[in-house]
Amino acid sequence: MKRSLVIGLVVVMLCTLAGAASAQGGATASYVVGSTVLEAKNGYKLTAKANSLMIQGDFLFTPKFGLGVAYYGFSDAEAEENADIKLGLSYFSVEGLYKFYSDPAVTLYPLLGYTSLTSKTDETAGTATVNIGGFKVGVKAETALAKGITGRMSIGYYPSLSTKTETKAKAAGVGSTKLAVVPAEPEQTASAIEFLGSVAYEVAPQISIDAGYRYLSVNGPSDDPWKLSNSGPFIGVGYRF
Repeated sequence: MKRSLVIGLVVVMLCTLAGAASAQGGATASYVVGSTVLEAKNGYKLTAKANSLMIQGDFLFTPKFGLGVAYYGFSDAEAEENADIKLGLSYFSVEGLYKFYSDPAVTLYPLLGYTSLTSKTDETAGTATVNIGGFKVGVKAETALAKGITGRMSIGYYPSLSTKTETKAKAAGVGSTKLAVVPAEPEQTASAIEFLGSVAYEVAPQISIDAGYRYLSVNGPSDDPWKLSNSGPFIGVGYRF
């Protein structure tokens, strides 16, 4: 997860510099009050609340084409059901953007991207890590709500995600409860949807206060159902150029 954070920060910084040179785009750093839930078909459930940093950026390198990047993650969050179990999550996404429609009120950007998502549970018996990755399609929209106030929305759909589970035992002969909430098979195919909506209020030229809500839900195959969801409100500072 630390590696993903470093990569995400580097990509955002490089894109910010490149975007600033082209004078189109923006970046936002937000504080997220998030909740993550892991559920299995046998009814087992783990819930963790963790506050963390989310970094987003959209950069147009030509009048029509651009790049979007986002990172979000946390580690060692206590499960509400058992304080001895710790949960972690790392999300990194890269998107290709196309300005499909634009007028003074609304701008639409269809997108095609790739997302890497890692979920980790850690307890006395061992650790379980689920690595999830795949392509997504979706759309981003931006609209002027009032003078100095902008609304933004992003919707993504993942038709086929590859999931791979890795487990490591710490104590021989001790059952690991978290193995009940990860896929039974080492490799599976999943699907997912995500949504992010926010409102930005310009407090100074090119500077805004952003507040919104994010939601991500990953669903396992019908023959071995499991679910990973992450959601919560956020507030941050944005810079447009």
